Amino acid sequence: MKFPKHISILYIYDLLSDYRVISRNDIARKLDISTRSVNRYVNAINDYFDELSINKRVVHIPKDGGYQILSHPINVTNDR
Repeated sequence: MKFPKHISILYIYDLLSDYRVISRNDIARKLDISTRSVNRYVNAINDYFDELSINKRVVHIPKDGGYQILSHPINVTNDR
């Protein structure tokens, strides 16, 4: 079942909110969206953090193959 964009973005945020690493493919599969859409939605979450000056970032963790929310991210590759 496809969800509206805002629901998908909130779902991704909720999945990542406990600071665990979740793969892009798992997110895409759970929401029935493309991995490209996952990237766009992650960017939307990061835009939200930027707009409100929240010191968090969704980052891509290459060694773990997924995304994670980090507080005070330092020297981490961002997938933007």
